[in-house]
This record gives sequence, C-alpha cells and structure tokens, in this order.
Amino acid sequence: MVRENSELGNRSGMALVDEFVELFGVWEEARPYLSMIVDEDEMRLVVAMRDHAVTVDEAAELLGLPAEDATDLLLRAYSRCIVDKHKDEVAGGHLPALRSTLRSTASAVCLRPAEYRFLCGGQATSFAATGGSAGSPGGIRRRCRQGHVAFSAGTFYGRLDHFAKFENWDDIPAADRRVIDRRFLDEFIARHRANVQRKMQRLPALRSTLRSTASAVCLRTGQAASFAVNADRPGEAENSLPNDTVLLLGEVEEMLDAATHIAVQPCDCRRLGQFCDRPVGTCITLDSAALQLLDRGHGQALTREEAKELVRWADQKGLMHTADSEWQTRGLHAICNCCACDCYPFRAARELGSKGAWPRSRYVAVHNAALCNLCGACVKRCHFDAFYHDGAAIGADEREKPNVSFDADRCWGCGLCANTCPSGAIAMVSCGAEPAREASLSAGPRGLSSNVRCEG
Repeated sequence: MVRENSELGNRSGMALVDEFVELFGVWEEARPYLSMIVDEDEMRLVVAMRDHAVTVDEAAELLGLPAEDATDLLLRAYSRCIVDKHKDEVAGGHLPALRSTLRSTASAVCLRPAEYRFLCGGQATSFAATGGSAGSPGGIRRRCRQGHVAFSAGTFYGRLDHFAKFENWDDIPAADRRVIDRRFLDEFIARHRANVQRKMQRLPALRSTLRSTASAVCLRTGQAASFAVNADRPGEAENSLPNDTVLLLGEVEEMLDAATHIAVQPCDCRRLGQFCDRPVGTCITLDSAALQLLDRGHGQALTREEAKELVRWADQKGLMHTADSEWQTRGLHAICNCCACDCYPFRAARELGSKGAWPRSRYVAVHNAALCNLCGACVKRCHFDAFYHDGAAIGADEREKPNVSFDADRCWGCGLCANTCPSGAIAMVSCGAEPAREASLSAGPRGLSSNVRCEG
C-alpha cells in the first residue's frame, strides 16, 4: 500500500487535481471552485489514501511528512469531512475500548447545559475540545499517534454538504450555486430513487383497501373528511430513506425525551437551496449521529429542554418536522425541521410523485368550517396550498373576509395548521393503516377534540 514518497512530490499540479477529481468524485459544475472546497495538501492526502484506511504513521510515510504534521492534516481533513474515521478496523484490529471511552466522554459533553443560537452564526461546541482526557485535543492527537484511529477518504457529496453548512458556500456566485444545488438534488434523487419506487408500488393496493374499509371521519358538525394515503408499514431497504415520515410536534418531543445525546447544526437543504428566508440552524441530530457531529468539531450540544424549545420555535416559524417514525426499533438518528421549497426530500418527492409514500404521511387535517373564524393563518402556514382562499367572501361591508377552503388531497399531514388555529377548527387525524392516535399530539395551543379518530 505504501508507495514511494517521490511519486506524490513529483506529480504536477494539474495531474494531481485531475486524479483527485476522479478519486473524490468531484462534479464538473463545482470544479471551478475546487480551490475553495479543498486545498492542495488535502488533495494529496486523498490521492495517497485511495480506497485504503490509514493511520497517522501510514499517512506520514505516504506523504513524506513528520508524524506531527500528518496528524494535523488528518484531523483538519476529518473536521472538514474530507476524510472519515474508519468504522471498524484500525491497524488490524477493532476498537471497543476506544468506542467505550468516546461514548462515556460524549455523554458528559452532551448532557451538560449549553448555550446556543437558533440561527446560524452561533459559536460551535467541539466535542474534540470539551474536556475529559479522551475528548480533549491532546487525547485525540494521542490516540491518532498511537495508531488507535484510522481514516479513509470521504466523498465529494459529503464534503459539499459540510462546505455549504459550515464554510464559505455563499462566496460562490448565486447563479453557480443554483447550478450546483440542482446537481446535488439530482444526486440525492439518484441515491434514493429505487427505495422510493418500492414504496410507491404499494400505493394503489392501499388506496383500494382504504376506500373500501375506511369510514368517514366526522366532527361535531357531521362534516365528512377526506383521507390522505399512507404508503404502508415500513420494511426492507426503504428504511434507509432520509426524512422517512412527516411527524407532528408532539411526536418529535417524544423522540427528544428518548434521546441521550442531542446536537443542532445548520440545515444543509436551506443552505444549499436558499429559496426562502426561514431559519437555518434547525437540523437536530440524536445519539450516535450527534456524537459524530460533535466529534468533528461542529454543531452545538443541546439539553432536552433546549431541543424542545428549538422545535417549538421552528414550528412557530412554519417548519415541518420529519424523522424516522420507527425510531423505537431502529434507533434515533435525526429530526429535520423542513420547508417545502428547500427540503430535498420534499423537492425530490414532487419530481418522483411519491406524496404519501415518501415522506410518509400518517395524518390528514380535518377542517370544521362551522368553527373557522376565517383568520387565514392556515393559508399562510400551509406549504402545499391545502388551505386556500377560494375567491368567495363571507360577511358584509367592512367585516367581509375571504373564505377559507381545504383540499385534503394536497395535505401532507404536518400539523402546522392545527397548531396555530385560534378557533380549534382544524384537527389532525390518523390516516391509512396507522392505529388511531390521540389528536393531542398536535400540541396546539387550544388542544384538539379527543373524540376525533380515524375509524376503519
């Protein structure tokens, strides 16, 4: 695996760039800005590593560097998502003792009180610099120097995601950012298309079952409700889909109650897309994902109460909540607070026609027109125009108000409408094969009628 040191030293600049571009999978759209995204030392490191995992000593030999300089380079590249820590094997062995040390140290880090800012620009808390012998800079350097940690090359996809969140993405001209964002979306769709299509294949049969067995949901007025369609119980490979399910605010708070480690970082979708001005510092990672984020020196550790305050604030700002609804069996990973204009899963779902299947819809809004005071808050908060002004007017003279109508077929079940309805005219009810859930999960300010259920 070790090559002559002179091989890298003698390689011309353009030859190095070309080889790096091929090995790292750099997109042609981003190549004009490569010097902003990676430096020459990092390119040499990736080219030297190729598809191998290397320790500090191996990297030093490959690059002809002193061990101390190789350590600096590897840790910097790791922090910038140019290399990853190798998952299992390090210098011919496994690292259960190291993992145990990391977990115990990170526990102390993530459960302490933490100050944070909701918007981008807050000072990040680094797991690598937060006290404790294993998590201190000296401790990490010592483990690297002792050969206990190995690194392997990352991907351009992961590097660009990190670059957009934490570095100078905004220095790229807006027109070129838009082109790169489109390429990122195309890559995202290509990664997940097969699993999404597997979910979509189940939709026709489920629609038929629902229509033949589900009875209408009625409120006190006897008003019938339309059903949105839920794909199916999750299974097989499609469990790996990001933002698997649209969740209500109360469900997200349940996840936070179960989490041991919590951290927040900027939303990559809104940093890349920038189609709206909604808050960016809202992407929550949980447990092992939170530890990994903090281990790279980024993100901000949160207490449970801080995290709950954050998701409630995000909800008020009009952001939907998505996560893995089967977290009790598959483990906690992340909670995304999404908009429909930037969020890659929602943008991809529109292009793939996967509404109801992915992101998965488990609820549908029910609108009681008799209780509606026509304030229009639901029209403003709905990302999908399920609530809209239909052109009619209610009232007379100066008290006349635009009428509010609801199209259940456009509803994705996020609950943003119900959470802020001042007259209690909107309820969220279970749809599809999900068992009935108490409508109080919507956590609206006035609550929802507990007798609203999905039947069938």
